[in-house]
This record gives sequence, C-alpha cells and structure tokens, in this order.
Amino acid sequence: MTRGGVLLLAVVLAACRGSAAPPAPVLTLLPAAFEGGSRSDGSLCLAQGQSASVTVHVHRRSVTFTLRGTVAGAPLLDVSLGPESAGRVAPPASKRMEQTFRLRPPPGDQVLRLALAPEAAGEVCLGDVALTQP
Repeated sequence: MTRGGVLLLAVVLAACRGSAAPPAPVLTLLPAAFEGGSRSDGSLCLAQGQSASVTVHVHRRSVTFTLRGTVAGAPLLDVSLGPESAGRVAPPASKRMEQTFRLRPPPGDQVLRLALAPEAAGEVCLGDVALTQP
C-alpha cells in the first residue's frame, strides 16, 4: 500500500471513531392497526370492559413500548404482550398520558393486548403506541 493509501485509510478510520451503532427502529402503531375498542377523532378509545389488540412480530427478547393518549376518570388498564403481562396499571390522573412498559416475550408473532377493567370507571384514548426492540 502506498503512503497516500495509508494516509487515506487513517483519515477514514479517524472519521469513524465517533460513530456508534444506529438506534433501534421504532414501530409506531396507529389506532387503525388495532382490533376492538372504539375510534374517536383518530384515537383508539377503551371504556369499561373494552379491549383492543394487535399482532406484532417480536425478534428480540426485550420489547419496550409507550402508550400515548388521554385519560378520563380513574381507569385500570391491563397490558400484555403475548404471555408476558405488565399487570394492571392505573394511568396518571392527568389528562395526557405517556406510559412506558418493558416486557420480555418469546420471539415470534405476539399479541399486544390492552384492556380496561370492568370495575374501574374511566376511559383511555390512545393516539399511538411506539414499540421498539433494543
């Protein structure tokens, strides 16, 4: 290799020094992707006893997803991805909701299920669900 080639290689390697792996891709699930619940103003709404689900493909052992929307009343939300459950959660009483979950379902097609407990008064309307597999 010539001196110019070595110099060019050194410059290229120096330029790559600060680079890192790209961030994990984010899958944004819009309300139309879900089965169940009801639709209102472009949102997926769940009232007492209602549920909604969507099938996603899991290729990593860890899945993080964030629910974004609005809350009315005091709902209790059951959240699961395949056989993994986040349990029953009470979204914050504020009007805007952004709640993040990390679950470890097995690889393959899994159902993301959101359900409002029948004994809780309230409603949750989701604008989107952002899912990533870091």
